Amino acid sequence: MVKKSIKSRDHLLQYCRSLGHRVPFEYCRCLNTNLPCRSILDCWMDVFSVEEWVRDFYTEEEINFFLQPAKSKILQIYDSMLKASGSERKK
Repeated sequence: MVKKSIKSRDHLLQYCRSLGHRVPFEYCRCLNTNLPCRSILDCWMDVFSVEEWVRDFYTEEEINFFLQPAKSKILQIYDSMLKASGSERKK
C-alpha cells in the first residue's frame, strides 16, 4: 500500500478570493499556524476531493478549529485594543 503524503497536492494552483490571485495548494494547507485556511473546502472542491484529503491528514479537533468562522473585523479591532490596554473582553 502506498502511503499518502500531506504534500502531494502542493503543486496545484487555484485562485484565492482573499488574495485576488492564484496560489499553490501548499499556501492554503499551511496558512493558519500550519493548519489549512478556513476556505480550503470551498476553494478546492472543484479541483480534487479536498474533504477526503482533510479527513486523511487532520484530527476532528483540528478540523473544527480551522473551519470555525472568522471573527468580524470590528471584533478583531476591539480585541486588539483591549489586548494593547491590558484588559479582556467580557464574553
